[in-house]
Amino acid sequence: MKTWRESFLYIVTLVSSLDTAGIRNNNSDFVENIEFGVGGDSDKVLKLESGNTNRVRDYVWEGMVKTAWLDYITRLNRDKELYGLQIEPLKLSHVLEDELYISQTMLGYQVELWMWNLTLHGLSGLKLEKLSLERNSGLTDIFTYALLDSPQLSLTGMYRMQGSSEGTGALSWVLSDISSEGERPLSINMTGVRIAAELEVGLVNGCGQQGAVVTDLSFPFTYTDIKFEFENIGTVLGTAVDVIGGLVIERERKNLVKLLKDGISSEVKSLICENFNKVEDVREHVDTEVTEGPVSYDKMFNSLLEKEGGSKLIRDRLAENTVRKIFNESIRRHLETSLSPLRTALDPLKLFPLEFQFQNDLYSANVEACNAYVHNVKQAVLEDMYLARDTSLNISLLRVQFKVPVTWMSGYYKLRKAKLFTFIPAGGSGDFNVDLRDVRVALTVVLRNTEAGLIMEHFKVDIGWQTIRFKFDGLWKGFGEIADKVMNQLGVGGLIVEKQKRWIMGEIKTYLRGLAVCMMWSPSLGLDLCMRQFWIDLGWEYPWVYPTCD
Repeated sequence: MKTWRESFLYIVTLVSSLDTAGIRNNNSDFVENIEFGVGGDSDKVLKLESGNTNRVRDYVWEGMVKTAWLDYITRLNRDKELYGLQIEPLKLSHVLEDELYISQTMLGYQVELWMWNLTLHGLSGLKLEKLSLERNSGLTDIFTYALLDSPQLSLTGMYRMQGSSEGTGALSWVLSDISSEGERPLSINMTGVRIAAELEVGLVNGCGQQGAVVTDLSFPFTYTDIKFEFENIGTVLGTAVDVIGGLVIERERKNLVKLLKDGISSEVKSLICENFNKVEDVREHVDTEVTEGPVSYDKMFNSLLEKEGGSKLIRDRLAENTVRKIFNESIRRHLETSLSPLRTALDPLKLFPLEFQFQNDLYSANVEACNAYVHNVKQAVLEDMYLARDTSLNISLLRVQFKVPVTWMSGYYKLRKAKLFTFIPAGGSGDFNVDLRDVRVALTVVLRNTEAGLIMEHFKVDIGWQTIRFKFDGLWKGFGEIADKVMNQLGVGGLIVEKQKRWIMGEIKTYLRGLAVCMMWSPSLGLDLCMRQFWIDLGWEYPWVYPTCD
């Protein structure tokens, strides 16, 4: 199974399956319906492709998608590689099978063709010519279209061809068998290459569900000229190559779509459905009188909604449903899978040490808490997802809330210079454990499209819980639970948690902002490397060093 990164690279390997007559015949409708000429109207192109003249450009999503495409193209042109894989030139064995094999009956021959050691040149010259993303009026579907240009692409490698006469073809009486006479080099050169990527996702009824599915996925492409150079091929074999080339193109085009659908299905199975009916294109406006649910208790988010239009805003049910599916079917599975990268990064979550002065009328101490971890993040559930858009689709107001039913914080504490009633020594040290129930984390993000581009106008993280219980080992030996209760009443444990809460909120906010930056503005760098650079830019040193308890 190819990874999604390899799937992205696979898009451009379609040009390895080349045929002049095949492409021109099979893509005649595509060439007629899309304006490839310089200065063409991209809006008209999109309307022709989507088949819906009532669509509206979604400037927020389009800005994010365009930024991601440009980041990929820029890195490819500059570094000649993506995710550590050399792209210029690209060895197709990294994304395809080591050897391509085609068998076809034609011209009275049973022709077999083997191709291997294939290398694609020219991908570093790719340019994003056009990109647009459109929504219908009810925001129940989304259509995105990207057009990539390359002045020249070439394919080199080795091949072997063998054709056995069936005795019925028009040319079989001339040559009983045809052959390349062993292994020979090949090269295929194209100029004026244009590759389109089209994706549509919509809310549907089908496959036992009502929700978001991929309703269309295609990768049409064309070129202005192509030249085949197969060593030791004559006219007859040249004709066979042309015919087989057309078959290869269609096969690889279908393989690409299947590969990507299989990749999507492996992560979020319910996003792939073959038999469905699209839901009615009806807007659902924001209910400003809502009295139930997490949003009803969030005064700040309600204030943002009211400021941006209130009941005139539209709920983006497609995006809400898609995010729910991705979290419930993919992210949760990775969180629950032992040793998965996501699980390893978040559960347990290491916290930085704390040191603070505690003092009230009864108790005072220098408090240290170190070697602290938060556990059981793997049980997080997506409790609520709310996305509102304005009618012009220039604003996105997002609120996401997660819930962890039970979590706990463990670590090591020290109480130095501790006094009870100002004169009784009351210090101690040992392990501590804090049980937290019904923990909720809420994230609010506002994105706005401006003349200067897409900006993140608002970003806030809140954390809260219903109940909390502390246990301190090694405190006031001989007092056991009494010591725990005293410390709880005095408020030391609560202050440790409160200070860690502030730190966690700051870390989560910074981490999520970093994720947003990496996913929206630098996806080509890869999440690990991008987040590493994000923290380095904030002043951290790599490799990371956590302070100890000493």
